[in-house]
Amino acid sequence: MKLPFSFGKKETKNYFLALLLQDEKVGSVVFEESGGKIHVVSRAEEHFAASLEHATFEEWLDNIDKVVSVAESSLPEGIHLQKTVFGVKQDWIEEGKLTAGHGRALLAVPDSQLRMRYAQRAARGGLTVRQIERLASRRSRGAHTPPEIHLDANIRSALDELQRHLGTRVLLHQKTKIRPGQLVLEYYDDAQLMGLYDRLMK
Repeated sequence: MKLPFSFGKKETKNYFLALLLQDEKVGSVVFEESGGKIHVVSRAEEHFAASLEHATFEEWLDNIDKVVSVAESSLPEGIHLQKTVFGVKQDWIEEGKLTAGHGRALLAVPDSQLRMRYAQRAARGGLTVRQIERLASRRSRGAHTPPEIHLDANIRSALDELQRHLGTRVLLHQKTKIRPGQLVLEYYDDAQLMGLYDRLMK
């Protein structure tokens, strides 16, 4: 006897975010991959007041934060992005501002927003390949730190949102019987420290 239904595998859907840099704007596109097919879920873009080359660190982070927020709001509830595809300006490559060495070093940076920030700084001559490698290595060591198992999903989500808003890594050390809890913000230069101060004081 044939049953009127089957026990086939449930279709798996994966979601990917593409961040694209252009001279006048930054954009995001969310793709859904299912059954070997890909379609666009959402698009967003934010324009710079002048251009990418002349954007301040604050404006640059604000625009990325806005397009990423739009991208994430388009996802089904409880679904997270599997991977971020990173794009840079073509003339950064053509004019030799970013080399293949820069590209390999940037790919080792686990955080997509930091990767874009490092690319911008490198294109302006502010970071060498070796410096990016050191920064990526430092973050990778932190990424392999065992997760804090006592953090629930809401706290983890809040930390992720805070990291996106501030554009840097945020660590939470929970309180114990002998010390208070700590919220630690990483920064890598004086300019980023001042940017964090401005954002926190708003």
